[in-house]
Amino acid sequence: MNIFELDSNWIIAWATVILVVITVISVGVAAWNTRLVRLTLKEMQKSRKAEIIGRRLEELYKLRSKFNSFDIDFIFDNIEKMKTVNTGDGDQLFKQAVEKCSHFKKDFDEVVPSLYLVPNGLESLVNKFIQIFEANNLFVDRWDNLGDNGVLKDKHKYDKAREIRNQGADKELETKKDYIRSLYLGILQEVDKDIILFKSELNNLVV
Repeated sequence: MNIFELDSNWIIAWATVILVVITVISVGVAAWNTRLVRLTLKEMQKSRKAEIIGRRLEELYKLRSKFNSFDIDFIFDNIEKMKTVNTGDGDQLFKQAVEKCSHFKKDFDEVVPSLYLVPNGLESLVNKFIQIFEANNLFVDRWDNLGDNGVLKDKHKYDKAREIRNQGADKELETKKDYIRSLYLGILQEVDKDIILFKSELNNLVV
């Protein structure tokens, strides 16, 4: 074997070694890149999930605020007195109840577009509660088309409320007041439970 053959074999050997090293490095880099991509995707998924939970919590807090501000006890505690709606204290109590319902419905309507973000069980309870009051005509913003230029003035609003009351259209509120009150309290309890659940999920994502 001459010197040229030795040099050739030596070069081939080194080239093989270098090729092996490059292959190992390439495989390692590819594996690292794959792992990095997976980690990045996982973090993106966690971030997206955290964002959704954050939005759901925001809506739950809004919903709780709206229901806490609704003085349902005033309405039911005075519902017997409100039967006398034309004069004296009964009339004033009725006006106050109409205003409380009106303000609550307007506040609640701000939440409605995002109500799909709350759990289905809670959404169902909320819809039942709202439907009872709407069926009994105690959310007066439904009468807005009765006023001048689409605006229902106070006098017209109260006159219409008295008319509905005198017709007994809201009688269901009396016969089902215990059920409605339990539904109202059930909504608040469900909201608190869902807030605790989502806060726990959010904390687990952050850890």
